[in-house]
Amino acid sequence: MSDNIQALPAAATSPTRFSAGNVWNRGLLAALAWALAASVTYLLPNVIPWGSTNLFASLVAAGAALFLFLSIGVPWLGRFGRALIHFGPWFVALGLWFALWEVTTAKLGWLPKPFFSPPQGLLDVYIGDGPRLMICILYSLRLWTIGFGLGIAAGYALGIALGWSKTFSYWGMPVLKLIGPVPATAWIPCTFFFFSDHLRRQRLHRGLGLRHSGRDPHRVRRRFGQPLLL
Repeated sequence: MSDNIQALPAAATSPTRFSAGNVWNRGLLAALAWALAASVTYLLPNVIPWGSTNLFASLVAAGAALFLFLSIGVPWLGRFGRALIHFGPWFVALGLWFALWEVTTAKLGWLPKPFFSPPQGLLDVYIGDGPRLMICILYSLRLWTIGFGLGIAAGYALGIALGWSKTFSYWGMPVLKLIGPVPATAWIPCTFFFFSDHLRRQRLHRGLGLRHSGRDPHRVRRRFGQPLLL
C-alpha cells in the first residue's frame, strides 16, 4: 500500500494526465476559438469582396478539427504533446485573434483598406503572386549566399595572413584599423560610385562584415574565421 501511495503524486503531476477523462481542456478551447473564427469568416458578409475567403475559412476550420483531435490524443504524443500543452494558451489566443481580426477588417470595416487587410487578403496575395514571390526569394537567397561566401573566403584568408605573416600584418593591420569601425551600410555610396551593376554592389554589401578584434593577430584570425564555424 505504501508503494501505491508514493506513486499517486507522480501520476497526478504527470504533464499527460488531465481531468475529465484525459482530455486536454485548452485544446478544446483552442478548437472552439478556431471554429468561431472559421464561422465568422464564412457566415458573415464582407464589407467589400475579398479573395480566398472560403479558402481561409476552410483552413481555420481544419485547424479547429485538428485541435479537437489533439485534445484527445495529446496524452499519447510524448514530448510533442508536452510542447503542445505548453503553448496551449497561445493556440486559444490565436484563434480569438483571427476572429477579432476578421470582424474588424473584412466584416465591419473598422480598419479600412488599404491600411489594414483581413487574413484572407494576405492569403490571396500569397496565392496570386506565389510564383513571383518564390522567384524573388530564390534570387535573394542566391545573392545572400554569394555575398556571404565571398565574405567568409576573404575574411578567412585575411585573418590567416594577418595572424601568420608579420609583413602582411605590418601593412594590413593599419588598413584593417581604418575600415574596421566603418559599418557596412556606410560603404553604399562608394559601391554606387565604383560599381554600375547592382548585383555586384549587393554582393559587396553582404561581404563587408569585417571588424577589428584587437591588437592580437590571433584574435584577428579567429574573428575573420568565425563565419566559417556558423
